[in-house]
Amino acid sequence: MNIVIKLISSVMIIASCAGIGIKHALKLKCRFRCLLDIKNAFVILESEISFASNKLSKAVQNASAGTGNEVCSFLTELSESISRMGAKHAWEQCLSQNRQNLCLTNSDMQILLPLGSELGTTDTSNQIRTLRHITALTDVQCTQARLDYERNAKMYAGISLLLGLAVVIVLF
Repeated sequence: MNIVIKLISSVMIIASCAGIGIKHALKLKCRFRCLLDIKNAFVILESEISFASNKLSKAVQNASAGTGNEVCSFLTELSESISRMGAKHAWEQCLSQNRQNLCLTNSDMQILLPLGSELGTTDTSNQIRTLRHITALTDVQCTQARLDYERNAKMYAGISLLLGLAVVIVLF
């Protein structure tokens, strides 16, 4: 009976540690995927503003169509908020509220936050220029996120599994 309890405890410890590592690895993947979707949404948003001449809320809604779940819900919420509180406040609030869902880091936020002060408040050419600049910066962050994922995801999963094994060995 005592061996069964030790065995079950060991499996639970190893599974818990491995789960923590996998969670961190998935967070890296989420950041890469979301930054890629945000970059693609900016390209669509640029087209919507320059060629379709849509209002900002409609342009943001249209840009959300080609994105993943997290970014789509963020852009949908942003589109609805723009008419209530203006582009700058809506951008800042929605980005801050959805930061964890989008798996954004502090450096990602520093790049994305200034966009709100330009959208809907300046002329079309300045909005396009700002969108292109932020898209280029987001592309750099996306490349870094991909490298972080490729470099660290397997390491997080492997180290956490080994840590779980080490804890089991020390305890039993």
